[in-house]
Amino acid sequence: MSIRLRLTIYWTAVLATIMVIAAVSVLVLFEREQWHSLDAALGEEVDTAAAAIAHAGEGKAATIVRRLSEERDLGPNRRVRLIAGNEIIADFGDPGADLPVLRHLPSKRSVVNGSRRIFRFAVMPFTLAGRSVYLEDGADAINVRKSIKRLRDILIP
Repeated sequence: MSIRLRLTIYWTAVLATIMVIAAVSVLVLFEREQWHSLDAALGEEVDTAAAAIAHAGEGKAATIVRRLSEERDLGPNRRVRLIAGNEIIADFGDPGADLPVLRHLPSKRSVVNGSRRIFRFAVMPFTLAGRSVYLEDGADAINVRKSIKRLRDILIP
């Protein structure tokens, strides 16, 4: 095998490795940014809604939850629930949403996927009228998943 052929094979392998690393890096960064944007928006909304509910009291909670579920800034489908223990205080939005499975009540705001990984939820625990409650604010994440899949299909055929 000639030196020219060996060098061509070597540099082709180096270039291919660099391209694979670049493609994977782009995909990971894109996916992280997509999820961060949705999670930050959900987190901001659940923080604001929980503070409004805690301030307004249990009598106005259902109205605030319903209004939040009607917002479409994060996508066409939303599901918002206010829960105290096993009691659902308010539940509005898409009835077909896959709800999060919480093994325990989080001690601080967290973001979780729905049981079928279609919706993404911000979960915020707080105190309402002396009771520990939590607010689940979810949005359909199918558009984020489609964007990530499209880029994956382009970069890794």
